[in-house]
Amino acid sequence: MVTESQTKLCALDPIPTFLLKECIDILLPFLIAMIIASLRDDSLPASQKRAIVSPLLKKPSLEPSEMRNYRSASNLTFVSKVVERVIASQLTRYLQSHGYSQPTGSITPPRRRYFVSCPTPMQQSMSAE
Repeated sequence: MVTESQTKLCALDPIPTFLLKECIDILLPFLIAMIIASLRDDSLPASQKRAIVSPLLKKPSLEPSEMRNYRSASNLTFVSKVVERVIASQLTRYLQSHGYSQPTGSITPPRRRYFVSCPTPMQQSMSAE
């Protein structure tokens, strides 16, 4: 799952993703321990709960001065994305093994189909003000 992931960079990552992939043989036991602890404790380490949130214009033709024309984009750490994929994979396997099939006609990527929508970090920070 790690080596198949895109090599994207997040400023919050402690080491660049390409380096993590190159050193995966050394780092894999630590990564596995973090994933197992996250599943056991139902929580990610504090360092993995952070994201860089940026506003993105929904369409280039929309007026940039209007706030409603933006959507938030969260740049998450590489490790938090790996944990998300592991959980999604386990959940999908569990649901399929118990007779639940994937919803049809969904535009949501397969690894996110079973997750419920939740407030984005941008929405949460705006409502806190």
